[in-house]
Amino acid sequence: MDIESRTKRSLEWERLKSYLAAESCSQWSKELCLALETHTQPAVVERQLGQADEALAMLSAGFGLSQEGLPELREVLARLHTGAQLAASELLDVRKLLVLSKRTRSQFNQLGETEFPHLLEFQPEIIPHDDLVDFIDHVFDEGGNIRDDASPLLSKLRRDVHRLNNQSRDELAKIINSSTLAKALQEPIYTQRNGRYVLPVQVTSRHSIQGIVHDSSASGLTVYIEPMVVVELTNTIRMKEADIEREIDRLLSALTLKAYAYAQDMERTNAALVEVDFIAARARLARKYSGIKPTLSQDGSLSLRAARHPLLVLKNLQSGDQVVANDIVLGGDVRTLVITGPNTGGKTIFLKTAGLLSLMVRGGLLLPCEQGSTAVIFHQVFADVGDEQSIEQSLSTFSSHMTNIIEVINRSDDKTLALLDEVGAGTDPREGAILARVVLEQLNAVGACTISTTHYGELKTLGYTTAGFVNGSFEFDDSTLSPTYR
Repeated sequence: MDIESRTKRSLEWERLKSYLAAESCSQWSKELCLALETHTQPAVVERQLGQADEALAMLSAGFGLSQEGLPELREVLARLHTGAQLAASELLDVRKLLVLSKRTRSQFNQLGETEFPHLLEFQPEIIPHDDLVDFIDHVFDEGGNIRDDASPLLSKLRRDVHRLNNQSRDELAKIINSSTLAKALQEPIYTQRNGRYVLPVQVTSRHSIQGIVHDSSASGLTVYIEPMVVVELTNTIRMKEADIEREIDRLLSALTLKAYAYAQDMERTNAALVEVDFIAARARLARKYSGIKPTLSQDGSLSLRAARHPLLVLKNLQSGDQVVANDIVLGGDVRTLVITGPNTGGKTIFLKTAGLLSLMVRGGLLLPCEQGSTAVIFHQVFADVGDEQSIEQSLSTFSSHMTNIIEVINRSDDKTLALLDEVGAGTDPREGAILARVVLEQLNAVGACTISTTHYGELKTLGYTTAGFVNGSFEFDDSTLSPTYR
């Protein structure tokens, strides 16, 4: 596993993406959330942040922006392109797509071009096609069943079946109510076996009623006989039902042909609605952690005001516990921040917050900070955080950390954010302090932005003696004997 993969694991990038996926409404959008890519091109990042910010504004203004019920249509549309006939359920899914597209298009029609330029880019791609919805509604009722009046022939066939069923039941009722034949019945009822009307007849009286035996009871005392008087009626019903299936198949074929004419438009619409859902998911998640759109830094200076760790905020939503916010300021003349403070005082969370927020920017996610914050598009975010032992390579904890740190040093430049937790720990304190100093000075020399936590007092002097270094310390409340996490 390379340093980038280890960094994302340490920063719990996958966990954040799972929270994001939970906010999406469609399967395809969930897949996009779980496969969220990070970018380094400023134009791409600015566009994605702008999309999320505009979607958040829409949510705040009362627009639902929900694609709830958006069906999974990729396979259906691919089949449609091949000329395959769509099933009834697939045509109903096509209708859902078109209805959602009309609603979304209507919402976008209310947006101002200057306030929502990024979202309105999708407007031309969303094509409702009301005429196809009308065709589908002519065939299906609100419950998704084929209407009796979908065609004159279907209406006649279903009336015929209804009439023949009534005739069959009338004939069965005559037998049940007959003073002579009723004695042969086990019970005065009729039922069905394999779609045929039958009477439960005592096996000892099976010859009293002329007909076809279709089944018998487990005890063998009862046989289920279809009286000859209803056999021909049932045969006619079966033929009518086959005619009904053929007519329904013809109707579905005709609808498929109409849908085929709009296949390309529906592909564009489906892709656009999925993308809108993906953007809306980013906005809905941001609303939960009070996210904002940061300014993208032009000079490499990072200034995240009142930054909070998003996973802590999301975790504490139910409990209502407040997450302590901290400013994360780095860049310009100050490239390396060395942090000291008590154990469990928040140092590692500070590192993870800086790293995770830097990944979020590149992924187009709004940040849990205050307005006026400035973010940097770091081309590389490297983190060596936590007590990790490499079992695969049979490395000790210290050796594993050193392997990571060597890779960080070799790959870092002035577009790198390096996060080192307790750099140099795990070995002789004097040697560890010297090693930590060399590592930090090397990263500082190549222009990387570095945040490192340490217990080595020797490293504090770098803030006073070496250009680019600054000291930071987490508070400890002497009166309560507990950390403040600030």
